[in-house]
Amino acid sequence: MELGFLIVFMLVFIGLSFLMGLYLKKIISYEDTFGEKVFSLIERPMLKLLGTSEKMNFKDYLISILVSNLVMAIVSFIVLLVASGLRWDTTINTAISFITNTNLQHYRGEDIPVFVQSLVMIFLMFTSAATGISVAFAFIRGISGKFNSLGNFFEDFTKVIVRVLLPISFVVAILLMLGGVPQSLGSETLASTLSGSKQTIMSGPIATFEAIKHIGTNGGGYFGANSAHPFENPTPITNIIEMLSMMVISGGLIASFGLIMKNKKQGIVLFATCLTIFLMLFGMLHFGEIAKGSYLSSLGIQNGMNIEGKEVRFDGILSTLFSTITTTFTTGSVNTSLDSLSHLSVIAAMLGMMLNSIFGGDGVGFLNLITYVILSVFICGLMVGRTPELFSKKVEAKEMKCASIAILVHPTIILIPLAIAAIVSKGTGDYHTLSRMLYEFTSAAANNGSLMEGIRDNTVFYNLLTGITMLIGRYVSMGALLYASYSLMLKPSVGNAEGFKTDNVLFYIILTIIILVIGALTFFPALCLGPIAEYLTSIG
Repeated sequence: MELGFLIVFMLVFIGLSFLMGLYLKKIISYEDTFGEKVFSLIERPMLKLLGTSEKMNFKDYLISILVSNLVMAIVSFIVLLVASGLRWDTTINTAISFITNTNLQHYRGEDIPVFVQSLVMIFLMFTSAATGISVAFAFIRGISGKFNSLGNFFEDFTKVIVRVLLPISFVVAILLMLGGVPQSLGSETLASTLSGSKQTIMSGPIATFEAIKHIGTNGGGYFGANSAHPFENPTPITNIIEMLSMMVISGGLIASFGLIMKNKKQGIVLFATCLTIFLMLFGMLHFGEIAKGSYLSSLGIQNGMNIEGKEVRFDGILSTLFSTITTTFTTGSVNTSLDSLSHLSVIAAMLGMMLNSIFGGDGVGFLNLITYVILSVFICGLMVGRTPELFSKKVEAKEMKCASIAILVHPTIILIPLAIAAIVSKGTGDYHTLSRMLYEFTSAAANNGSLMEGIRDNTVFYNLLTGITMLIGRYVSMGALLYASYSLMLKPSVGNAEGFKTDNVLFYIILTIIILVIGALTFFPALCLGPIAEYLTSIG
């Protein structure tokens, strides 16, 4: 039964990704899309407000990203500080968290007024997702060699919001409302209980919030319980809708790349690599929750399934699949208490964020995947003794430096903050506490946002340290990879020279192995001190 559901679910995901790829390819290539006249009418005044449609070089594109994001972050910080009642350090962390598409929440969602949820949280979930997707558009234009410009950030940003995020979010919000997710302009409802007493029930634009939360791979919860809350995710049907919503744009970007390259096999190789590792992590996480043994005896077993910390609406595959998706697609939305997962499952969840390239969040996940493609081509070039080539362009020192920065910055901003936190707290006390701390910084670095909880993270120390981690994790690798793409775009094509093929089964195997090996070599020591040590201790 579960295997049949998984097969059907993945087939639906693949089909939706291909359809999304066809649509995104038109936007990237400046082709007319469905509803072109209506969209153009909406976009015209927005583009006049934001700037011209002149094509940008790398410097102009990156400055446009940084300046626009900085302005939005400052305005959001002021609104949050004045209207939300959060402390200054929590406000800084929250503004950074939402502008970087992380949505790491060191506060309870219920504590934020409804108008602030709409004015700041929902607004930033649209703009942060649009920023990431726009960067992916520019990156694809540069690395594909099919365009002579990265494009214009403001044009991409506007089109992503108007043509992608708003229409899809509207459809998803309607589906969620039909599934029982509340949607209201009011902040609360006064209800009478069966005993005759009164109960105040928090309400608001929850369906709208949930739609962009998942479509934009944001992940923040309107309520503290996130998608485990019955108002955010009431039924198995809404659970499936939310899972597919997290996946469709990231999968579509890979498909669009193959279409733009006019090489569907290239898109299939990249998609198959991500899908293979995704299924490996899902199998590991799911097995960790159904495995029978002494190490699960204290967690509450029912019919071979660890049900502690899970909603009865979603126990089984709907919980483990959701947890795998949220960590590999770096969304951060949860329908399960991650702290209640078995030690083996926690390892799988962390690996999804540590690899940070298995589909990944909207836009940036695709960039991280191509980083490993560049590295794989470089390694293969060294093995055969020739200058590596990627998509008919020579990969030289400049591109490799950018790829190296992108790969090295991720473990650096996880392991160094973890060490600082361990020193400041004068030791972690036990393996599980270290696992929680490792998860905290892994989630922040991957711009994921999910948490195991259990540590006092709403402090000045954690708010500022994770804030710095989120900023570096978002913008350093983004800038480095965008520059690598721009550098390749400016290089002359080597024509039909015999380069290493990146669209066959051999490269699929090489790319898969390199992603797994680099992830293992980088993070295995830290995992040994936390969840692996927990696992070995519990079965010993």
